[in-house]
Amino acid sequence: WSTLSFGQTLTNPVFLAGMQTIRGFDPATVRYRNLSSTSVEIQIDEEESADSETTHSNPEVLGYIVVSR
Repeated sequence: WSTLSFGQTLTNPVFLAGMQTIRGFDPATVRYRNLSSTSVEIQIDEEESADSETTHSNPEVLGYIVVSR
């Protein structure tokens, strides 16, 4: 997991993210956890139909937006 800091404090933040690139053969998606008023943890995970591991080792570009509710 990697921590993404917002650079300011937000009240009731809403976070949306998506992959802007596709580098690799296995389908992958962005996951997030621990959303707070100042940061969120993000990770790219692969699906498990071809194999059981979910680690995505290819560098990807992510787009995101975070706003106060």
